[in-house]
Amino acid sequence: MNTFSLLCEAEDFNALEEAIGRLVVGKVMCLARAYLGNLDKKLMKERPPHLRLKGFRERSIATRYGDLLLDRRLYFDQETGKYRYLLDEVLKLPPRQRFSEGYLADAVDLASRHSFRESSRLLRGRVSQTAIHAWSRSSPGCQGSCG
Repeated sequence: MNTFSLLCEAEDFNALEEAIGRLVVGKVMCLARAYLGNLDKKLMKERPPHLRLKGFRERSIATRYGDLLLDRRLYFDQETGKYRYLLDEVLKLPPRQRFSEGYLADAVDLASRHSFRESSRLLRGRVSQTAIHAWSRSSPGCQGSCG
């Protein structure tokens, strides 16, 4: 089904607004993935000679706008004997972190105004109330009083 017919099927203005929002976010996420793919290619071409390409690995990051799936290159650093992801390093993505900083900030902000359970519900259950509680406790400026 094409974009125009999706918009035409909206029953009212609210449904139209929701459809537009989903379409815009979908396009933006596609653009973000393409941009990051091109950045990863650029990093590969400019990498130091002691980094050996070992293949690709996927990583999913939950963002304010939805899940972003990254295909990034894995390198073996012959000087240190460690594996590296140049894209993760450039983006300052900590290892194994599944949520963007913006997503974390939104979750903590919700927890400052709602219960942890309600915050989890408002985030469509993508994160547990326990995780939101832990983030709130470790958030700068919160000092254990959030939520």
